[in-house]
Amino acid sequence: MSSPPERAATEAPAAAAEAAPKATDGRLTGAAAMTLGVIVSCELVLMLDATIMNVALPQIRGGLGFTPAGLSWVTNAFLLTYAGLMLLGGRAGDILGHRRVFLAGMVLFTAASLLGGLAPDPEVLIVARAAQGLGAALAAPSTLALLTTNFRGESQAKALGVYSSVTASAMTLGLVLGGVITTALSWRWVLFINVPIGLFAVLIAPRHLAESPRRAGRFDAAGALTSMSGLVAVAFALIRAAEHGWRDPAALAALIGGIVLLVAVSLAFAAAALLITLLVVRRTGAR
Repeated sequence: MSSPPERAATEAPAAAAEAAPKATDGRLTGAAAMTLGVIVSCELVLMLDATIMNVALPQIRGGLGFTPAGLSWVTNAFLLTYAGLMLLGGRAGDILGHRRVFLAGMVLFTAASLLGGLAPDPEVLIVARAAQGLGAALAAPSTLALLTTNFRGESQAKALGVYSSVTASAMTLGLVLGGVITTALSWRWVLFINVPIGLFAVLIAPRHLAESPRRAGRFDAAGALTSMSGLVAVAFALIRAAEHGWRDPAALAALIGGIVLLVAVSLAFAAAALLITLLVVRRTGAR
């Protein structure tokens, strides 16, 4: 058996080779084009899902029997989990490796898209949309990190240009595609269209995406879940009040509870920032 120093010596070149950028000379061809295609196509479908369902909502309501208030959760379930857990997804990429977290997010997003397309009732669709949001929160923060890891120099500038153009048009494109797919096929295909793109990414990414360097640290899962719970409670209160009025006890309780949770998270972040500042000042004074 080889000693630990010998194993480290043999593993180091392999790790360095894996982290090597795919392109540095400005040409986006061959393997570099495939790498960029995986990153950009995944970022596109993740951003499309923020708007692509909006045009399909009337057909979804008629097909699954949603109430007007319940229908809003088809969009809110995705957006709240996506926005509420995105910071946690980015932190997970820093600690565990962006390629690993990106792949986990795309697997979850693809499976949730398939589940949502097959949903037989409103509850399953809302759960699938929340799972989509979680998958997007894991995968989306890693796309830009993987792009900067896999491209350097002039190639990175070109890759960032393509990436920026796609992300800038994704929201508008989502509305257009949602209307076309819903009219030509059905609302279910708005979700099914994510499946082949997700499978493509999951199969191709391990061969064409270099892993990013990992950083030591810890997860603030409690903070992420608390902030997401606060956002969900406030959103529920607004939707409930629109249907039952602000005298409804459930709406008032959800609003107060959501505000308390969000204020608690804000105070915790402020206290952490103050503590870091005091530590820096103390160390600087000690010198």
